Amino acid sequence: KIQTVVVFCRETVNDSSDIHVRDFCPAVGVNESAAAGTTNAALACYLMRHGLLALDQNPVLLRAEQGVELNRPSSIKSIITHADSRIERLQVGGVATRVMDGHVYLDIAQ
Repeated sequence: KIQTVVVFCRETVNDSSDIHVRDFCPAVGVNESAAAGTTNAALACYLMRHGLLALDQNPVLLRAEQGVELNRPSSIKSIITHADSRIERLQVGGVATRVMDGHVYLDIAQ
Protein backbone atom coordinates (compact mmCIF):
# COMPACT_ATOMS: atom_id res chain seq x y z
CA LYS A 1 0.00 0.00 0.00
CA ILE A 2 1.39 3.39 -0.99
CA GLN A 3 1.45 5.82 1.93
CA THR A 4 3.38 8.75 0.51
CA VAL A 5 4.11 10.22 -2.91
CA VAL A 6 7.15 12.44 -3.34
CA VAL A 7 7.61 14.96 -6.13
CA PHE A 8 10.90 16.80 -6.57
CA CYS A 9 12.64 19.08 -9.03
CA ARG A 10 15.93 20.94 -9.31
CA GLU A 11 14.19 24.30 -9.77
CA THR A 12 14.26 25.92 -6.32
CA VAL A 13 12.88 29.00 -4.63
CA ASN A 14 16.07 29.56 -2.61
CA ASP A 15 19.45 29.73 -4.31
CA SER A 16 20.98 27.81 -1.39
CA SER A 17 18.78 24.75 -2.05
CA ASP A 18 19.68 21.92 -4.43
CA ILE A 19 16.18 20.45 -4.81
CA HIS A 20 12.55 21.38 -4.17
CA VAL A 21 10.48 18.64 -2.51
CA ARG A 22 6.78 18.01 -1.97
CA ASP A 23 5.62 15.02 0.08
CA PHE A 24 1.94 14.11 -0.33
CA CYS A 25 0.83 11.67 2.37
CA PRO A 26 -2.95 11.61 3.04
CA ALA A 27 -2.77 7.90 3.88
CA VAL A 28 -0.89 8.74 7.08
CA GLY A 29 -3.28 11.50 8.16
CA VAL A 30 -1.92 14.69 6.59
CA ASN A 31 -2.35 15.86 3.02
CA GLU A 32 1.21 17.14 2.68
CA SER A 33 4.22 17.14 4.95
CA ALA A 34 6.12 20.42 5.35
CA ALA A 35 9.30 18.71 6.58
CA ALA A 36 10.03 14.99 6.30
CA GLY A 37 13.42 13.61 7.24
CA THR A 38 12.65 10.03 6.22
CA THR A 39 11.36 11.18 2.84
CA ASN A 40 14.47 13.27 2.22
CA ALA A 41 16.73 10.40 3.31
CA ALA A 42 15.05 8.05 0.84
CA LEU A 43 15.19 10.69 -1.89
CA ALA A 44 18.93 11.27 -1.31
CA CYS A 45 19.54 7.52 -1.67
CA TYR A 46 17.43 7.42 -4.84
CA LEU A 47 19.35 10.33 -6.39
CA MET A 48 22.67 8.70 -5.57
CA ARG A 49 21.64 5.26 -6.83
CA HIS A 50 20.51 6.71 -10.17
CA GLY A 51 23.62 8.84 -10.70
CA LEU A 52 21.85 12.14 -10.10
CA LEU A 53 24.27 13.33 -7.40
CA ALA A 54 27.84 14.40 -8.06
CA LEU A 55 30.11 12.12 -6.06
CA ASP A 56 33.24 14.24 -6.49
CA GLN A 57 33.06 15.23 -2.81
CA ASN A 58 32.86 13.02 0.24
CA PRO A 59 30.64 13.48 2.06
CA VAL A 60 28.00 14.75 -0.37
CA LEU A 61 25.66 17.46 0.92
CA LEU A 62 22.13 17.63 -0.50
CA ARG A 63 20.06 20.67 0.55
CA ALA A 64 16.30 20.37 0.07
CA GLU A 65 13.56 22.93 0.50
CA GLN A 66 10.12 21.67 1.46
CA GLY A 67 6.85 23.13 2.76
CA VAL A 68 7.07 26.32 0.69
CA GLU A 69 3.59 25.89 -0.83
CA LEU A 70 2.14 25.32 2.66
CA ASN A 71 3.62 28.60 3.94
CA ARG A 72 5.75 26.46 6.28
CA PRO A 73 9.15 26.55 4.58
CA SER A 74 11.65 23.99 5.78
CA SER A 75 15.27 23.27 5.03
CA ILE A 76 16.39 19.63 5.12
CA LYS A 77 20.03 18.58 4.74
CA SER A 78 21.10 15.06 3.82
CA ILE A 79 24.78 14.21 4.22
CA ILE A 80 25.96 11.06 2.45
CA THR A 81 29.34 9.52 3.18
CA HIS A 82 30.23 7.05 0.44
CA ALA A 83 32.88 4.63 -0.75
CA ASP A 84 32.98 3.10 -4.22
CA SER A 85 29.55 4.62 -4.99
CA ARG A 86 28.05 2.86 -1.96
CA ILE A 87 26.48 4.67 0.98
CA GLU A 88 28.41 4.14 4.19
CA ARG A 89 26.58 6.70 6.30
CA LEU A 90 23.50 8.88 5.85
CA GLN A 91 22.65 11.78 8.13
CA VAL A 92 19.49 13.86 7.83
CA GLY A 93 18.46 16.96 9.75
CA GLY A 94 17.11 20.40 9.27
CA VAL A 95 14.94 23.28 10.33
CA ALA A 96 11.15 23.39 10.09
CA THR A 97 8.65 26.18 10.67
CA ARG A 98 7.00 26.06 14.10
CA VAL A 99 3.20 25.93 13.85
CA MET A 100 2.29 25.80 17.53
CA ASP A 101 3.79 26.13 20.97
CA GLY A 102 2.46 24.92 24.29
CA HIS A 103 2.71 22.57 27.25
CA VAL A 104 1.15 19.21 28.03
CA TYR A 105 0.43 18.34 31.65
CA LEU A 106 -0.15 14.74 32.71
CA ASP A 107 -1.69 13.61 35.96
CA ILE A 108 0.50 10.65 36.90
CA ALA A 109 -0.65 10.39 40.54
CA GLN A 110 -3.07 7.56 39.74
